[in-house]
Amino acid sequence: MFVKFFFYVYLFSLVPNALFGQWKLADDKEIIPFEFTHNLIIINAKVNDKELKFILDTGSERNLLFSIPEKDSIDFYNVKEIKLKGVTENEPIIGMYSENNRIQIGNYQNLNFKTLIVLDNNINLVNKIGVPVNGVLGSDFFKNHLVEIDYSKKKIIVYSNEEKSNLSFLKKYNTKTIKLVNGKPYLNCTIGLSKNENYNLMLLMDTGLGDGLWLFENDSIKSNSNFFFDILGRGLGGDIQGKKSRIDYLNFDDLKLPQAIVSYPDSTAVKMLELVKGRSGSLGGEVLKRFNWFIDYSNQLVYFQKNKNYTFPFSYNMAGVEFQHAGSQLVEKNDNKTPYNFRISGSDDFVYLESLKRVKNNMQLKPIFEIYAIRKNSVAERVGLKIGDLLVSINKQKAYNLDIQKITDLFQSEEGKYITIEVNRNGKLLKFKFQLEKVL
Repeated sequence: MFVKFFFYVYLFSLVPNALFGQWKLADDKEIIPFEFTHNLIIINAKVNDKELKFILDTGSERNLLFSIPEKDSIDFYNVKEIKLKGVTENEPIIGMYSENNRIQIGNYQNLNFKTLIVLDNNINLVNKIGVPVNGVLGSDFFKNHLVEIDYSKKKIIVYSNEEKSNLSFLKKYNTKTIKLVNGKPYLNCTIGLSKNENYNLMLLMDTGLGDGLWLFENDSIKSNSNFFFDILGRGLGGDIQGKKSRIDYLNFDDLKLPQAIVSYPDSTAVKMLELVKGRSGSLGGEVLKRFNWFIDYSNQLVYFQKNKNYTFPFSYNMAGVEFQHAGSQLVEKNDNKTPYNFRISGSDDFVYLESLKRVKNNMQLKPIFEIYAIRKNSVAERVGLKIGDLLVSINKQKAYNLDIQKITDLFQSEEGKYITIEVNRNGKLLKFKFQLEKVL
C-alpha cells in the first residue's frame, strides 16, 4: 500500500510561483543517502535546525509539512492561513503557508524555504508505511541543479553547474525531453494496452507515487476486463479508489517493460485533479526504480539507464489485506519468554528497584499492526479476516519482529504461497490459513 497526497490551493492569494525557493549548493556536489520503502524516496533534512524526514516528490508543485516529531517544536516564519482542497469532495482543509524558513541537507540548502503546513491527524504515513515521514519536498528541489537519482545504490547526487559539465558519461545514457509545467516534469511514453492498442501518452514523472503507472480512463483509454477494485492511495480528503489491472507493455524508447501493473483512479478523483492539458496519467516509483536517472530542469531533459531492478516482475498484494501501525507494545528482548516478576513493597525498596531495572533492560517497545483494509472478493475476505483484527504472527514470525514493508513483500512474493496468520480479535486468538491468489 502506498500513500500519495493530492491537493490544490483553494482561496489562496499567492501565485503558484511564490512557493518556489532558491536551493543553493556550496560544493561541487552533494551526496544524499535515502531510505526506500513502498517505492518512495525518503530523505533527512533540517528545517529551522530541526531534524525531519521528507518524501522527495517530483510530482508535487509545492512543499508540504504534515507532522513534526513528538515532544518537539519548530518555529515557522511569515505564516498565513489558507484553505486546501483535496481530490475528494469533502470540505476544504485549513492549512498555513510559511516562508523565509531555512532547510539544509548537508551542503545543499535553501534559506527561503516555502511550505504549506497541514497538521491533519488523518495524514499518518507512519501508520501506512512504517516510517515517520514529516512532509514532502516538491519540485523546487530540482529547479536549479542537475539531480541524479540512483535507485540501485539508494543515493541522490546534486551537481553544481561546473561539475555537470564534466559528466561526459551521460552520452551513454538514454535521453528524453521533458515538458515542465509548474515545475513538474512530463514525458512521453508508449503504452500497449493490448496487442492491438498502442498509445503515445504524456505522463507525469512522479517519484511521490508508489504505484508504477496510473492512467486516466477516457473514450480511448480503458481498463481491460481483467481488473479488481482497490484502494490506490490517500488524498487530503480521504482514500482514493479505482481499478487495478495490467497492460501489455510500457516502452521507454528501446527499453520495454512487459505486463506492467496499471491503476485507474476513479472518475471522482480524476475530476478533482488540476490536469495539465494532454496529460494521461503518471509514472511512479514502481516503474522509476528500474532505472537510474539524471534530471536536468535547465535543459528540460532526463537521462536514464536501466539498473538491477529492471527485470523485477510487476507484483501486487495477492492476499488482499492491508496492515497499518496501531501503536506499540512492550515485549522482551530476544523473545525471552521468561517473565520478570517484581513486587512493590514499602519495606523492601531494594528488591523493587533492582527488579524494575531488570525489566527495563530486557524489554522493548515494538509495533502493533492492525488490518485497515480488505479487498472485496480477495482470499483474505473469504477466509474471514476482518478490519480491526490485530496481527499476532505470520508464518510463525511474531508480528512485532516485522515491519510493514516485510509484510507487503510477503503478500507480493509468489502465487500459491501458503500464508498462516494469527490475529487477536477482541481478545480472542484466531488462526487463518490461505494461499496467495493471482488474479491479474
